[in-house]
Amino acid sequence: MRKLYILLFVSVFMFGCKDDNEVKVTIKDSANLTLTLTQKGTPLSGIYFKVISKANDLIIKEGITDEKGVIDFEQLKEGDYWVSAETYLEEERLKYEFKRIVQVIADQNKDLVWDTEDFTVNMEFYTLNSDENASVPNQKILIYQNNEVNELIYDFPEKLEQGITVTTDENGRANIDLPESVYFSVYWYENEENYIKISGNEQLITGEDEYLSIDLY
Repeated sequence: MRKLYILLFVSVFMFGCKDDNEVKVTIKDSANLTLTLTQKGTPLSGIYFKVISKANDLIIKEGITDEKGVIDFEQLKEGDYWVSAETYLEEERLKYEFKRIVQVIADQNKDLVWDTEDFTVNMEFYTLNSDENASVPNQKILIYQNNEVNELIYDFPEKLEQGITVTTDENGRANIDLPESVYFSVYWYENEENYIKISGNEQLITGEDEYLSIDLY
């Protein structure tokens, strides 16, 4: 009996005492992120998104936008994340890359609306004759995006159809908004049968307008 009493006493003592290290903190340390993706105001559905930890480059969440262009990322821990996606828009014949750093603050849900126009950079072309130090007006420029779809096109007439053409004004200038981060090739339309490649590696950088001077003579 004495041994039994001792065992009972030890058991009560062990389970009755709590180690300070076992106390759990229940402070909320996460928040929800809702993102809506649109193309000039129209919802973009079926776009695959990733949430990547900025600290260690691990994919934390992923998902696809619904018919309203909306995707929900729930219970993201406080911190900084890369939120990214990419898609090819057939009607524009352009690939877009969506990528931004988003800060998540504990217990503060966040709603973001991203439009394709928010991920474009203005590119200006200037055609000139440097020998005469004068602009050359009414020149056709072909912009051809180096994306996965266009890489499968080898016939140049097809490239012309897939590319985007702009014409310089009376001052030899033309402007167009193009998706950031993706590479482009630029051609000058010398005549009805010939395009001359000006550049094959133009990349538009986030937040930086681009300027390309084309010396024709």
